[in-house]
Amino acid sequence: RNIAVIPNPLPTPMPAVSAVTRMRERGSLGSGTVFVTSASELEDPVKSISSVVTAFEEAFASDSTARLIVVGRGTLRSQHAGVRAVGRVSQDELYRLLSMADYFVVASLAENQPLAVAEAQAMGVSLLARDAAGLPEHLDIDAEGGLFQDVSSLAKLLREKAKTSRLTTSRRQLSLAARKKFE
Repeated sequence: RNIAVIPNPLPTPMPAVSAVTRMRERGSLGSGTVFVTSASELEDPVKSISSVVTAFEEAFASDSTARLIVVGRGTLRSQHAGVRAVGRVSQDELYRLLSMADYFVVASLAENQPLAVAEAQAMGVSLLARDAAGLPEHLDIDAEGGLFQDVSSLAKLLREKAKTSRLTTSRRQLSLAARKKFE
């Protein structure tokens, strides 16, 4: 039987596509690649945030310019200089963080179609996702995204993605494609 899938719609209001690239000021994050990961509860084993932190620590030395921004409530254990926990944030603060990010990392062991991925892509942020459940489906519009299976393959993917800068044009294309798909 044919099954129609209707994606969750993006929340409104979102910053306009034209504003996405203008918001890109990095401020205190420096010039390196910026990765963002999030969960309502950082300790939720299904969300596997600790595996993202571990992979980042394996991928980059403490003096690296790469940054991992962790959004969500709970305790984060990392002594790595590039890892920053920001706690829970408002929707506007999330959009500001995403505007500074290059990649959104989702290590969940089980997901379907998380709204956080749609929001990140609508902000021009490429997805790095565990090869599980509904996550790979989000790469249909995301040529710069990637999949991983475990901590070591994520560490390798993070290193690989940090070697090149994402272009403003590719961010804009992803933002437009995501808004078309999820609106």
